[in-house]
Amino acid sequence: DAPRFGFPVPSVNREEPLQRYHWVVLPQGLKNSPTICQWFMARALSPAREKHPQAIIIHYMDDLLISAPMHKEMRETCDSVITEVQNAGLEISTSKIQEVPPWKYLGWRIMEQTIKPQKIQLKANVNNLQILGEINWIRPILGITNDELAPLFNLLRGDCNINSLRTLTPEAQEALEKIVEALQHRQAHRCEMSQPFSLTVSGEKMQLYGLIFQWDTSKRDPLLIIEWIFLPYRSPKTIFTTLEMIAQIIIRARARLLTMAGRRDFATIYLPLKKGYFDWAFQKSEELQTALLNYSGVCSIHYPSHKLLQAKLSLREKSILSEVPLDAITLFTDGS
Repeated sequence: DAPRFGFPVPSVNREEPLQRYHWVVLPQGLKNSPTICQWFMARALSPAREKHPQAIIIHYMDDLLISAPMHKEMRETCDSVITEVQNAGLEISTSKIQEVPPWKYLGWRIMEQTIKPQKIQLKANVNNLQILGEINWIRPILGITNDELAPLFNLLRGDCNINSLRTLTPEAQEALEKIVEALQHRQAHRCEMSQPFSLTVSGEKMQLYGLIFQWDTSKRDPLLIIEWIFLPYRSPKTIFTTLEMIAQIIIRARARLLTMAGRRDFATIYLPLKKGYFDWAFQKSEELQTALLNYSGVCSIHYPSHKLLQAKLSLREKSILSEVPLDAITLFTDGS
């Protein structure tokens, strides 16, 4: 990137030495341009952060999201940010400032109580792997399970030739329709920092998943869905026991909560274990002991009374047995 920081301008017929100039803006093609932009903006915002420690200023590249407990404090923080940015030689267009919901930020529509992705057009081009990347980006918020994505992941199998084309199967088309429906109707909630966080582990034996949520009895529907936790579609090993899956979900959820809300732990973790089995499992499972290391909250097997948490979803892996004969080579083995 060194040649991109400056450039010389020669004189006519080399009558004088080269006139050397350096950029006062980030030129196109500079590989570390995003890093410099982030650093420069962070330095410009530092005084505003120090003046308003109670406010939250989320900064990514040239996008800012400002939040504060009270409207007056939020207004003061916003004015301070604009002043500091202008002092750094930058400008904020007044037409880009969003003061009323929905606030659009980094692909999300933020309402007063809920959050959902902005309108996404899923093109049914299975030869473009970007579609799976977009779905993986939104699935923690919308709760799109591995079972629902299985037909799309299966399209990645097949011919080892990287130029081979894929076509949508009926199952994959149905999966896309479910995802489109989820985009239109599902949503997550904004965190209530005054309420404790809880975690549930649910699902069938082979497809467990977690849900980070809050329980606010002052609302008509007390269940506040914050984020879903999913394991990788492919198991890390051939035999992946139920206790190992539970442990992995707990580890991922505790790390995610620390990143997301700055809190150390959940108030309650609900586990899909029968009465009397948890104590034995905790004594025998090294994975579960590791997942609950230094955990000071409560582990419970009695889930909150809510139809979403009480529902038993069928998330079974595709059976390797077929009830009808297959058009394939038949092999017989001698079991003696």
